Amino acid sequence: VSSPPDSSKEERTQLLGREIEGLVVEAKRLGIGLDEALQALSAHWNRLSAGGRDGAKGAGGKGGWEQR
Repeated sequence: VSSPPDSSKEERTQLLGREIEGLVVEAKRLGIGLDEALQALSAHWNRLSAGGRDGAKGAGGKGGWEQR
């Protein structure tokens, strides 16, 4: 088993951009505003950081959005 090749910052940013676009579309569909979306992102970021994770493991899915 080999490690995946290193990617450039630009390539990683493009990949993240696709994920962010999906997240924004879903948030808008659910009627979630920017402030609430940013708070949710921050909360998940902090939760994963506190757990000693790098954010890449165990962060799958679209959980965490609560429809109001």
